[in-house]
Amino acid sequence: MSDALVILSSIATGYMYSFISCLFIPDADISLRIRWGTAGIGWLYAFTLAYVGSYTGIVYGLYILFGLLLLVGAVIDKQYMILPDQGAIALVLLGAIRLWVMEASYIEAISMSMSLLCIFGFIAWKWTGAMGLGDCKWMSAMAWWFSVETMYMVITLAFVLGSLGGLICMYRTRQITNHQRIPFGPYLAMSAYCGLIYQSIVG
Repeated sequence: MSDALVILSSIATGYMYSFISCLFIPDADISLRIRWGTAGIGWLYAFTLAYVGSYTGIVYGLYILFGLLLLVGAVIDKQYMILPDQGAIALVLLGAIRLWVMEASYIEAISMSMSLLCIFGFIAWKWTGAMGLGDCKWMSAMAWWFSVETMYMVITLAFVLGSLGGLICMYRTRQITNHQRIPFGPYLAMSAYCGLIYQSIVG
């Protein structure tokens, strides 16, 4: 894409990310920092897709929607402690379209997705409170967007960031208990953004 088109699409993406994300935040909690922060994520993400990943056309648009779903999922999980099933379904459907457009195999995505759902679903069932079923479904859905190597990195980074986030909350509040829940969605989204950059660089 030309530089002008990249700039215009990045600005449009930023405003779209900000507007849609704020729909899921109570009006009383919306601030300029949140509006500009979500817009900045959209601008930076669109630039990265164009210049690092060199994505264009339909694939570029699909990745824009992928990033939007990640951001909205993170916002909803932060606000309401839930990752909606509709988001996971949308990730799978858009991921399947991406594979079809890129003429890639579905076998790896299906096998990895089912494996992740079984493994982390068992963890969520066996150790109640360790993670939610929504987290499991979203991680499983992300398998339609990443290679096995990148998905391993995304999951590892998400747990590392989540652990650090928990420690920071514990230090700041000094009141966190074993029964207090910490949203995992924001850390999963951050890890997925990093994974996309990594996958774009290594090809």
